[in-house]
Amino acid sequence: ASKNKSMLTAVNIFLLIVGFPVYVIGKTLNFLPYYFAKFTADKTCKDIEFHAAVNFGVGALLLIILFPLELLVVWLLFKSWLFLLLYTALKSLCGIIGLQYTVFKKKVLGAFRLQKIKKASPELYVNLQQQRELIINFIFK
Repeated sequence: ASKNKSMLTAVNIFLLIVGFPVYVIGKTLNFLPYYFAKFTADKTCKDIEFHAAVNFGVGALLLIILFPLELLVVWLLFKSWLFLLLYTALKSLCGIIGLQYTVFKKKVLGAFRLQKIKKASPELYVNLQQQRELIINFIFK
């Protein structure tokens, strides 16, 4: 519970709000490789064990193909090395930050849901915490 409670700090809530526009930019600029790779993995993988590998491989291949094409289009539209450099930095940084933000968002929103359960149904909360401890003890013993 202490881990989830620590996620509900004012700083984390502030970062959740401030980071959202960067997350949206990263998702938008990296939409094609990300979603087409996921779509391909969902359609081709019968076994869940291979899903991540196919997703990564298709995403990497698409990035290698599409990123130079995007840069070419940006160059043809603006004919500016500075704008090309800014676009490359923006796409890369927002994509990396977006990946980190996704995990962070899940943790903070999960902490909110846990707080809601704790207030609405304390007995369910205690039961969930006990089950969590049993699972952790089972795994690490």
